[in-house]
Amino acid sequence: MTELASVIKRAGHWALIPFGTATIASIVMLVQGGFGAGHLPLDWLVDVLGLPAVLLLDNIWLPRFLFLSDFLLIVWFPAIINAIIWFLGALLVVFVRANMR
Repeated sequence: MTELASVIKRAGHWALIPFGTATIASIVMLVQGGFGAGHLPLDWLVDVLGLPAVLLLDNIWLPRFLFLSDFLLIVWFPAIINAIIWFLGALLVVFVRANMR
């Protein structure tokens, strides 16, 4: 395996964390019966599990299909954005650590 492939593989493992938090947020939403725009008891937990990407929802253009389901808009779209953020951050850390040696 080349060095670049090894770096991408190690960074890719970190990108799986947001999908785990999205799964937990999905379970929470199912248990409480959906998302109540902050009025249901565990809505805060769903928001926290979607950080930091959930903060972007009001500030970026979103495709129309995301508004079909709360699961897409509040859980899985932020999970994809967070996975990209985690991957790029982990990639940066791995590259910096490799160049420090």
